[in-house]
Amino acid sequence: PSAELHPPLPEGIGVTPLVTRHTLSAPWRLVMSSDGMLSRLGNGDEKSGRKQILNSLIGVNRDEPLDKLFYDPRIPYDDEIIAQATWVSWDRQMSFPYKDEYNFIFFKDVIKQKEFGKQNLNDYHDLATALAEAYHNIGDHAYPNGNGLVTLRYRKEPHGVRIEVEDRGRKEISQESLDRHEHEFALMKSCVDSVSVRKARNGGSIVELFKRIGREENAN
Repeated sequence: PSAELHPPLPEGIGVTPLVTRHTLSAPWRLVMSSDGMLSRLGNGDEKSGRKQILNSLIGVNRDEPLDKLFYDPRIPYDDEIIAQATWVSWDRQMSFPYKDEYNFIFFKDVIKQKEFGKQNLNDYHDLATALAEAYHNIGDHAYPNGNGLVTLRYRKEPHGVRIEVEDRGRKEISQESLDRHEHEFALMKSCVDSVSVRKARNGGSIVELFKRIGREENAN
């Protein structure tokens, strides 16, 4: 939802809603915090505490639980409360062994049939190429022996398709590594509109791809 879509708060309720934007990718979080907790997080400055929470929603560690992101050994007071609700909203998610090429092909075919059909096939081929590159890179950095679990998920968005490729290997790919070894990711970057990497919650890495659909057709 945008800033214009959230309902007005009842008069007298001293709460400022944080805006959720479509440009942020899942998982999304609704974080509710008391002013006392904001003050604690910001070492006495509520604005600084609020900034920390906002950064946790969009940073590379946004999959981490709040108690890990904001761990504090001090005993909380009555007015120091923080809570969250998390939702993902993927159109399809599949987990299977990395060696199981059948499920990988099936995942690609589902995207093609449900989101592309006979239209925008150039966009589909670009997305499928980037997806294949991300998938096979797992064998290099996460599962050199070919053994391990892979999770693929995708979601259709207003202007395109977003895909995540997650592994549970011990060797993580960081955003810094993505930028440093740009030649290794050049093919993915040339096929889609954005490529990003973040740490997975249970270890390993998540490579996120986004491809706009029908840009040339809309331009015509």
